Amino acid sequence: MKTIYIEYIQNVLQSVLDREKHQEIQDELMDHMQSIEEEITKNGLNPKEIESTVIMEMGSPDELGKSLNRIYGLNQKPLFLVGISSLFITGFNGFMMLNSENFKLSDWVLLILGFGISLFCVGVVVRMKKLLDQVRKERIYYSGHPKTYVEKLTDKVFVRGFGLFIIFVIVLGLLEYFSDGFESNLLVMMSVYVNNLFLIILYTSYPKMIFSENGVYFMRDLPGFVSWEVVDNYEWKQKFGEYELRLKNKGWFGKVHIRFSASEKERLDNFVKTR
Repeated sequence: MKTIYIEYIQNVLQSVLDREKHQEIQDELMDHMQSIEEEITKNGLNPKEIESTVIMEMGSPDELGKSLNRIYGLNQKPLFLVGISSLFITGFNGFMMLNSENFKLSDWVLLILGFGISLFCVGVVVRMKKLLDQVRKERIYYSGHPKTYVEKLTDKVFVRGFGLFIIFVIVLGLLEYFSDGFESNLLVMMSVYVNNLFLIILYTSYPKMIFSENGVYFMRDLPGFVSWEVVDNYEWKQKFGEYELRLKNKGWFGKVHIRFSASEKERLDNFVKTR
């Protein structure tokens, strides 16, 4: 596989957010480039001329990457599953409120907390869906490093382990609900745990931040988009070994609700300088 072709494909794949499709796209592009090469080899060109002609025939990697990203985008199944489930949990909390005759103060506190987190999850899903549809049409420059096998395995173990714990709590809560008339707050705690699990699933399914041609997409906590014109005027505040981003011209609302590592801070700084 020729270096110039590899570099071209890497530039194309940089704009395709769905990493699961990268290998498939790479194979298709390489097959297409080799087909073009076989055709023009008959014209008696030297190797460098052949490579240049193939790249020219393929077109701009930026535009091709944008087109492929528009086709594939990011897998939004986790988004829909979490959205539907969050609405269900919100309804469950509402049902519990209507049947709260024997609730203690601690039950009410947890119930209101669960209801609030459910609404927050729904809001995150709606916001993230809008941002994913928006970034799908743009040229992408960075969307985080690919996760290693260990990182993927850690995410799976954590999510599944937390899921099993929630199932255990649900079973205990249901048993007590039907036997004792709900004298404990296990079911209420369940709704809080489930919503936390939903947020974990979302945050492990999508990149933490995405650099596009128009700005930065932050996909954690409160997902949002900031244009490069706004990002150009920012400062860092260090907290507990991590960094907090503040946009100077946004005043109190300029705080970006994500904690950045030193390497992520450096990447953003370098990208802003060289953009």
